[in-house]
Amino acid sequence: MKLLSVSVEVLRYDWTTYGKFGCGEGRGSGYCLDQGTTQKLVKRWRLFGRVIWTKVLDEESVPSFVTIEVATLGSTNWRSKFAEYIK
Repeated sequence: MKLLSVSVEVLRYDWTTYGKFGCGEGRGSGYCLDQGTTQKLVKRWRLFGRVIWTKVLDEESVPSFVTIEVATLGSTNWRSKFAEYIK
């Protein structure tokens, strides 16, 4: 195991914004206002395998049609600008 290692990775986050009804509180009580996916290109420094520092190098929003195409057709023609970093 290396003492210090540096890697560049792509992290993908699915997010949802919820609204609220007149009554009720909490995440599950409202309707979905918006949802999407964000990808971040990050550089991570590890000391003995533990992440000690993370820096976001770039970020992009994944279009909604990509998620729909992958779910229904199994693939898409859209390519991320981070394609060379995705494993």
